[in-house]
Amino acid sequence: MHYQKNHKYNNKKLHFPLTIRGLSFLLLSLILLFIGFNRGELVAALVGTLLIVYMLVSFILCIISIPIWNKTSVFGSWNKTNSFSLSIMNYPIFFLRLFCSQRILLSFLQANTSVNTKQWNLTISIISNESIHQIKSPRRGVFSVNKSFLILEDYARFFSFRLTKPASLCTETVIFPAVPKSYRSTKAVSGSTGQSKGKSTFKRSENLYETRVYIPGDDPRKINWKVYAHSQTLTVREGELLPPPSAELVCLFNIKTIYLPSSELQAMFTELINRSATFLLEHLRNNHIISFIIPSLQNSHDIFRFDNRERNCSTQLLEALALPALSLEGPALESFLPSVPSGATVLIISLPETIPSLKLRKNTFFLTGPFPQSEKKQSFSKRLQQYLFLPDQNQEPPVRTYSQPEFIAWIESLSQEGFRAYIL
Repeated sequence: MHYQKNHKYNNKKLHFPLTIRGLSFLLLSLILLFIGFNRGELVAALVGTLLIVYMLVSFILCIISIPIWNKTSVFGSWNKTNSFSLSIMNYPIFFLRLFCSQRILLSFLQANTSVNTKQWNLTISIISNESIHQIKSPRRGVFSVNKSFLILEDYARFFSFRLTKPASLCTETVIFPAVPKSYRSTKAVSGSTGQSKGKSTFKRSENLYETRVYIPGDDPRKINWKVYAHSQTLTVREGELLPPPSAELVCLFNIKTIYLPSSELQAMFTELINRSATFLLEHLRNNHIISFIIPSLQNSHDIFRFDNRERNCSTQLLEALALPALSLEGPALESFLPSVPSGATVLIISLPETIPSLKLRKNTFFLTGPFPQSEKKQSFSKRLQQYLFLPDQNQEPPVRTYSQPEFIAWIESLSQEGFRAYIL
């Protein structure tokens, strides 16, 4: 979980300190006083007076606490275990802390999307000068602080004062990474008979020690070190399996939607990303080099590259998967295809409802879903066919294109490509 610090509150909105509860009890006390003095009801007059006195004392104590807490310095930081560490300098003495209750309010918005998603509010009670609070992750995504306050309240919460300029509070942009989730794929569309290990180049030779040049992605344990000692060339035996046809896997994320995405659609997209995480981690362990091209709102994109030989590559992959978010704006996927290395396998991750109309070049496949946890496999396959259509075969450069009637034939041909396509 990474973050960036921002050391000042910047919310200037006027805040009225009387809460709805306080207003309700204030009206109640005035009604009781009116009844007590006009009808001679002693109990009503006494209760109304006590309420007025309590509210007045609470208001005065909160006013006194404001300059005291303005002198404090509040620091916060996120930990890897989804916990928030809070420390306070110039912490008031015990007697002054009893004047009111104190808490920190951080309001987050999801970044990298034009959709006005629901704010995630994090409330942290101040109980000591140093404390650690366990935070429940709201969902996968990147969240940036939209509003931040130090709130002083009386114990009945009749009054709530927001300090917009405390001495210092480190607010952050927080990343909640994808959580790998198991999936089951439908045999009707997965190309489950495809070869993911490549095929042998050995052709009926009695000499099993003929060699070929080492290819990135080969098992390094199969290197013929005796040949290397003489020729300084990395080789493996001719009969060894070739690595997958494209050792580099480039993932494109289709985040653009035509209509405002509902909360259910956003939950489906998060489910797809979490299941994709399991799929991608499996290929990362198989020594695939995985690259992400993730669109941003400024008609640009971010590129991430993951290699199993690097440290913490799995953790970095899961954190990068927090970035894709459904949006009404953003560049089209076609703009990223020219930057994909030749020979790389392109994997387009998209919900079935938003699968774009694209020209597919060789070694371009879809990763879509989520596959419903039900027995209606065929109906989901037919639904996918309604969205996947690839017309226009006359544009240059020449590419493979498919029409809807050829969809099943295209699926069957996946097994010949040496790579799998999945509905997760």
